[in-house]
Amino acid sequence: SLEPAPTRSLDPALAFTGSVASSATLQSAGFSRTLFHRPRTGEVDGFREEWATGRRLPLDQVSEPVSGVFINGIEMAGPIELAVIWAHKAKSGSEKWVDSCPKSQIHHYYVRKTLEPVTCVLNALYLSMAFVEEPTWCVHEHCDTFFRANSTDPRWSHWEIPTVRHQWTSMVEICFLFYFTFYYWLRRKSLGAAHHVSVWHCIGCVSLIFCWCDCVVAVTLDQVGFVPGSFRISRLIRPFVFLSASCEMRTTLNQVLRSIPRVSVVLLSLVLCLLMFVWFGIVLFCNTAEHSKFISWSAGVASLWVTFTTANFPDVMIPGYRENRSNFIFFGLYLVFSFFIMSNVLLAAVYDSFKTELGAGVVAYYTRRRAAIAHAFDLLANDSGRVTMKTWLVFLKTYCSNQRKVSSHREAANDKMNARRSLHVFQALGLDDSSGLSREDFSLVMELLCDVSFRTLQRPSRNSLRHIAGGLRWDNLVDCAIFVDLVVVFIQTTTFVSTGGGGPFDERTMLPQNVWYWVPFSFTCLFALDVSFDIFRQGPLTYWNSKPFQNRYDALNVYGLLLASVLLLTSPSTPLMKVILLLQMCRLERLLVHMKSVQQLGVLLTRLTPTYRQLGLLLVIVFYVFATLGVQLFGGKIYPGNPALSHTDFDASDYYDFNFNDFASACVTLFCLMVVNNWFILADGFMKVTGDWAALFFVGFFIITNLVSLNILMALIIDCSATLKNDVDALGDLHDHTASCVQGSVEPAVQVHQFSRRMVLHRILMDECANDTSFPVRGISYKELLGNVEGPLLASGTTTWLDQYSMFRSQISTDDSQVGRPSCPPGQPNNSMRFSNASRSRIMSAT
Repeated sequence: SLEPAPTRSLDPALAFTGSVASSATLQSAGFSRTLFHRPRTGEVDGFREEWATGRRLPLDQVSEPVSGVFINGIEMAGPIELAVIWAHKAKSGSEKWVDSCPKSQIHHYYVRKTLEPVTCVLNALYLSMAFVEEPTWCVHEHCDTFFRANSTDPRWSHWEIPTVRHQWTSMVEICFLFYFTFYYWLRRKSLGAAHHVSVWHCIGCVSLIFCWCDCVVAVTLDQVGFVPGSFRISRLIRPFVFLSASCEMRTTLNQVLRSIPRVSVVLLSLVLCLLMFVWFGIVLFCNTAEHSKFISWSAGVASLWVTFTTANFPDVMIPGYRENRSNFIFFGLYLVFSFFIMSNVLLAAVYDSFKTELGAGVVAYYTRRRAAIAHAFDLLANDSGRVTMKTWLVFLKTYCSNQRKVSSHREAANDKMNARRSLHVFQALGLDDSSGLSREDFSLVMELLCDVSFRTLQRPSRNSLRHIAGGLRWDNLVDCAIFVDLVVVFIQTTTFVSTGGGGPFDERTMLPQNVWYWVPFSFTCLFALDVSFDIFRQGPLTYWNSKPFQNRYDALNVYGLLLASVLLLTSPSTPLMKVILLLQMCRLERLLVHMKSVQQLGVLLTRLTPTYRQLGLLLVIVFYVFATLGVQLFGGKIYPGNPALSHTDFDASDYYDFNFNDFASACVTLFCLMVVNNWFILADGFMKVTGDWAALFFVGFFIITNLVSLNILMALIIDCSATLKNDVDALGDLHDHTASCVQGSVEPAVQVHQFSRRMVLHRILMDECANDTSFPVRGISYKELLGNVEGPLLASGTTTWLDQYSMFRSQISTDDSQVGRPSCPPGQPNNSMRFSNASRSRIMSAT
């Protein structure tokens, strides 16, 4: 039943704010009629003048938000509330939301979003419990007894991390499980009808049930778990609980898993090549010096597999090579086919398969994003299919604010920055108050708001404060001070050493009683003052997000250096002195950015950072699974004096420190295996104390990490580097309008105009803008900015231009791939999907 409610206006903004005084149309600010906008000339009245300059509006009537619609006694969410969430969903490339829901669902949604950082921290702590947990093999034989018995042997040591009994860690794990269970329930409540149970969510729920049972049995019955023996199933399946709560990791893992079938053909070919050469070796080296390496199929496979990793070459062929020089032909041909050909073919297959998956992810991401934007527009538009100025004001204020409630029209209109930039958006699009944003205009603006570089509308900063008399920039003086400080530190670390030369650093030069301490300390205070002034000038949030790497690096480095220097005044210590010197040396990074080659490297690494993070987390999961499994399989097997290791290469190499006796040692051992060097000696030691089946553990780890994960990372680096060079080369093509495009693609001149309009809107929404509504950027009108390709450069600078143009070309490529026609944006030589676009967007973390 529908309860009576106050009459609603067709304008969604009026559903919350009532009516305001009407105004005349906006001046078109010198626009000419173009393909993209149809300006309507008019005059700016007093109301709009005061709005444009940011002064308080003379609103005669501003009513409070009207009450919402009630259905069966339940208050429903309003259109702007729903549209704001659809806009946030568009930014993450998700369609999991509804067009109508109760207000309680909105509340649950924002609670879940607020708890997302807490969930990430708890996920990390949940996995980190493995470092302090008592190893499972210590249940029947306590760890302290084992470690104490071997502590006197100089060939062996272990991580001195205190461990906790498994009953206590099980209690802590139950607390984590309570939270994860609550988070699953909260996700279901926050999505409502849009909730969809995927395979990963089913796996996560099953994993939660097993973890609950395992921990409850360990706590209540004082046993290891519900699995017989010392095997703890809850520790092994923790990564599945982690994956079920991390959409970013699930997406990355899904892309890797879907790439494996295409790679499996090459892996099978590699295995066949290995078996063929083993067969040849058994025949060729029968009754020869190499016979011991090919005495059986298993021995031959082990020998040639290690040779494929180049870990035992040329040692493996020395006996046969001494006996007959022609035996080199066998090993040479094997390495040519396996290492130089098949391994590179495998890299190409990994590149191609993962690129295909990322390309599909790019298309799906933009498809979902545009669908979410369409939902938001449908909720905001009136009967004429337009989003009016009033509705846009309230929507933009609500979208950019951290508050959960919808802003009133009074709050939105009297926000100087919000009002001024909203006016500039309408003027840049050639619109007036009577027409409003069309679907295309709304989509264009929302595409910019959805860019990953956009955080929130920030207050304009006064860049003029960074200049000194004569046009000299303050940053240049700071860079000079950093150079002088580095010279002083270099003199300290190279001159003030022991009189014998090459000895330890003379710590007296770092003590507060020495003048050499106060010189670097004065520079540290100067750097801290510079960073503090920037934070005060821009605001903490703007400073943190405007230059994500440089500003965060400077803040952490400078404040850490200042804190360490102050602590040295109160309690001098050698480790603290080393920390101060290292932090001072790290200031060199700020000087390196002045080198063009270093800048290009920085841009490349910045674009690769999301991919590094995602694949790095994937490697963490792989390491965790293998380390946990290794502790339960090989824990307590490696120790000095073990008779099974006597007279082995493992014993001769003194590798007793690399074991699976605790989780930290297991991680170090796996890292050594990933580096490959001498990995077969480590594997042979564990095979001696357990059995030949242990080879499956080490070979499986090598395939997953070295042949799949690291090859994907290498492919991403290669593609991103090529794409970056392509984007830089496209500058000349765009300026000259000489880019050649295949039939059916967008014309270069049209692309220039599209991109110019995009960059002007980018400037309006993200950077500071002037008070003069007709000349928003350096005294240049919108008409001049839109009509000249130099406009984007003037609006946002070369770096922002390159990033935005790269995203613009990626979207064109995506559009063309969706409609099945080729695309060749300026500087794009073919119609391939831009692979590295995934490393610059939230495609891999869409929810």
